[in-house]
Amino acid sequence: MGFPYEAFQWPVWWNTKVLSSVGFTAPPQTTDQLLDLAAKLKAQGQGVAAMAIGGADWTGQKLDVTTWSDELGQIQSTIALLKALTGFLLFILVCIIGAGVMSTMWIAIRERTREIGTLRAIGMHRRRVLLMFLTEAFLLGLLSTAGGGLAGVLVAFALNALHIRLPEMVQWILMSDTLLLSVHGVKVIGAAAGLTLATTLAALLPSVFAARLKPVTAMHHIG
Repeated sequence: MGFPYEAFQWPVWWNTKVLSSVGFTAPPQTTDQLLDLAAKLKAQGQGVAAMAIGGADWTGQKLDVTTWSDELGQIQSTIALLKALTGFLLFILVCIIGAGVMSTMWIAIRERTREIGTLRAIGMHRRRVLLMFLTEAFLLGLLSTAGGGLAGVLVAFALNALHIRLPEMVQWILMSDTLLLSVHGVKVIGAAAGLTLATTLAALLPSVFAARLKPVTAMHHIG
């Protein structure tokens, strides 16, 4: 469409000055826009041969213009479904972890009820008791997620180093001949922080119960 070419849309270079002369501020994105552009250029007499793609008036070779989004629409739908399934499974996992932490804290409080009563009797405030158990849950979640995240990163690097060959169908989907696990530090840290927060919140109810124990009742607890 003339020189100098100033905009690129694979596999065509576009002259933005010529486009703007007929009211186009950007290269055409659809077949209808391309037909409209060709008609306007021809009517204005820019000296540019009009091209019709898929038009009824074109007697030459007809081309079907599609994008990667069109070609990979089904794959993108599958990927979106897998992401939704992953999110649901992560939610279930967080619920299971929260239930496990809560059960652990209930058992710990039951076994340390007399100790809690003794601490309360010698002057420890309820807020200190609450903070003590929340800190314990926080450290438990932090150390666990940090260890799990580090182990996952090491396993990912080890699998990448093995260059595991993928089946042909999987290669077509992943656009790779070998298994390649991508590790994103920000996502790993975010997941660790989220799980740590979840474990801390799961321990909130048992911690409040422990803080509200009366010293006399707690010191006479048996079990």
